[in-house]
Amino acid sequence: MDTCDTAFSAALTLNEQTARQLFETLPEEGVLVAIMDHDGTRWLSDSEAFDGLGLDEASIAELRVRVDDGVEPVVARLGDASIAMAQLTTERTNCGYAMVVLPRGTGKPGVSDVSLLEAYLGQIMLIAKLTEKNRQLMKTRMGYYAGAESQGNPMN
Repeated sequence: MDTCDTAFSAALTLNEQTARQLFETLPEEGVLVAIMDHDGTRWLSDSEAFDGLGLDEASIAELRVRVDDGVEPVVARLGDASIAMAQLTTERTNCGYAMVVLPRGTGKPGVSDVSLLEAYLGQIMLIAKLTEKNRQLMKTRMGYYAGAESQGNPMN
């Protein structure tokens, strides 16, 4: 096993890149997003706001189990927040989970909450897929340039 592969796995790198792209576009107040890998590493859009929600590990683990059982997206009410969680997957990589939280709701998640949460999850999936495709294109391009350079490309 290559130690570089374990330290810089495709899912870990893709999760971090997806989180960076996504978190730049989120409004300062409102929706919260968490990207989680299978080992428990998390990227949070606003760690202080997440801490204020009081979501316990057992509740998050229960949501993950439901997602793994095929219920997707899982939409739930935990405390004062409406939450949706789904698998974060692309064509090549199973990255873990994406969780979207609408804090300070009232009652059960309404139809508009569910639609908004599902729309955010769809956008997260799209960002991950586009990030992965961009990474593959860059890898292909670098391989092309390395091959052309090793063959003494007369264009330089």
